[in-house]
Amino acid sequence: MAKQIAVAIVLVLIVAVVRMGAVSMAPLPPGPPERIVVQKAVSIGEVLNRLQANGVIRSATWTRLAMRLQRSPKIVGAGTYSVRPGMNAAELTRALQSPLLELVTIPEGRWIRQSAEILAKHGLPSEEYVKAAGDTRAGMLALGLKIPGSTLEGYLFPDSYHWPAGTSAQAIVASQLKAFRGKAMPLLQGQTNPHRTVVIASLVELEAKKPSERARIAGVIENRLHKGMRLELDCTVLYGIQEWRQLRPGEVQRLDSPYNTYRHDGLPPGPVCSPGLASLRAASKPERHGYLFYVARPDGSHYFADTYPHHLANIRKARAEVR
Repeated sequence: MAKQIAVAIVLVLIVAVVRMGAVSMAPLPPGPPERIVVQKAVSIGEVLNRLQANGVIRSATWTRLAMRLQRSPKIVGAGTYSVRPGMNAAELTRALQSPLLELVTIPEGRWIRQSAEILAKHGLPSEEYVKAAGDTRAGMLALGLKIPGSTLEGYLFPDSYHWPAGTSAQAIVASQLKAFRGKAMPLLQGQTNPHRTVVIASLVELEAKKPSERARIAGVIENRLHKGMRLELDCTVLYGIQEWRQLRPGEVQRLDSPYNTYRHDGLPPGPVCSPGLASLRAASKPERHGYLFYVARPDGSHYFADTYPHHLANIRKARAEVR
């Protein structure tokens, strides 16, 4: 009799546990989606505890058991995930293995702080990105290049990226360096001084509005450097003050910065933006000609000149076109 009673008690307990498990595993009533940010890879149990605390699931313990029965992954990677009350274990598993992606486009010609502003609009770390972009050691290890200066300016490749919401600044920088290595490095092979080429490419990126003029403008830069002439480029002055605007008359002489090519000889200390492939190609193979000057026209093209009197005549023509 005692044995039968014991068996009955065990059976009752089993039934109670099964019923409790069934209730605990049952999804909550459907609710609005909720985003959960995972800063670094963690165990599924830790994430489920957060979901229980946020009211997304009834029980982290029982949901984890259901996931184990389905042989679900034990780790949730870094990223932002969309979950909602009402999901069963299988649906949660799929959701926690599919981080949301932000399509972020970093256009050519942006400098680091401008790229950071774009990241901020997508909810990605901006100030942290600026700091991470100062890790030149990471760049040298990733690219196998010597990168003078204090930032990775010029080497954070401009492109469209799919970054999970919540991606760290270091991961963003790493993916841009990886893109530079795969897409830009082939153009720099054989260059005696790759960094110099990147600097000139960044100037071309900001100076050339017409694709057909990139190599010609690169040729003007090379010609002026060869003759010991100052480059006198507004884009370097603007980079030095980290503002993109119209310079006022005489302002270039008042703004003291290592990047002010009106006041300093040679190239600026480093790139002034992230150049694209077209500008890198132009800088690696500049057009051979005798031009030393150019002036912008209203349509974005330029008049080119090989002498200063010719340049002055082009300035008058350009101004007449503006009027």
